[in-house]
Amino acid sequence: QMKKAIVEAVNQSARQAVEDCLGENFPRFAAMLDMNRNHQPASEEDKSVENHRLVDDEDDLTEFNKMLARKELFDEYVKYFTKIIPPATYSGKGDAACYIIVDCLFTRGFWNHFTWTGINRGNKSKRGFREFANVLGLLLAIVSIGDPSYNSKMLELFCKNRLFRYSKARATNKMLRQSTCRTKAKRDAAV
Repeated sequence: QMKKAIVEAVNQSARQAVEDCLGENFPRFAAMLDMNRNHQPASEEDKSVENHRLVDDEDDLTEFNKMLARKELFDEYVKYFTKIIPPATYSGKGDAACYIIVDCLFTRGFWNHFTWTGINRGNKSKRGFREFANVLGLLLAIVSIGDPSYNSKMLELFCKNRLFRYSKARATNKMLRQSTCRTKAKRDAAV
């Protein structure tokens, strides 16, 4: 009888933990699942945010950049992503928020085909990612919701030092866990 009571208590605790977790993060999970499910190239008919197709090549990026020139669509994306990046939840952790957004908007293999400046010796695109101002503006606007101190210089450093530098490793991983930023250990000055 005591064993039955312990099992019931553990089940109750687990059930409550799952309900609490889903209650807080359900909109974020639902939005991310919707966007990951729609992994096909964008067509002319599907322009809404909910039907966003992951950007996979330069043509998709060019089309996405042109679409974002419309203020209404830009604002729809920002509004939609507030479900995924709630206001002020990533204070001081803007790079982590940027990883989440990038995984919702682009395929991981996409980053292997670009550089920040467009200068490269391989078969990558000759256009730099920095040329797509509307896309960069969208990324900055969304990350700024979660981390108000995040600025364009931080976004540039994130793209150069994290996205493009580790793009090959990110593209080949099995996506078992979400990309996160590693925090550097601070050395104690007294040592």
